[in-house]
Amino acid sequence: MGWRSQTVMNRMPRNLSYGVLSSDVNPQSGTLTYPNRFSRSRCLLLIRFFILLALAATMFQVAMLIRRLFPSEPLILSAALVFSVLFLIGASMDFLRILRLRSEARMTETR
Repeated sequence: MGWRSQTVMNRMPRNLSYGVLSSDVNPQSGTLTYPNRFSRSRCLLLIRFFILLALAATMFQVAMLIRRLFPSEPLILSAALVFSVLFLIGASMDFLRILRLRSEARMTETR
């Protein structure tokens, strides 16, 4: 980030600084330029959410395949299931961030 974008981020209200790009912020007032549009940060979070969801589903399928092919290997099966759960937790955290950014944009829009 350049010097100018860093100053814009410092002037922003604290509740807007997370998940908002400096190009989306009006440098004079510190408010969002387009609060009702689907921001790039939410779009990237949504892409990451779907990738993590796909990885979780893939790991679950791998775990079921391991269970069928190697029933005597519970350690490998549990590792695959743990990775599946971790990917699901990451996806749910991204989903909560998307919802929070959406509600912040709506609150800014109504002011």
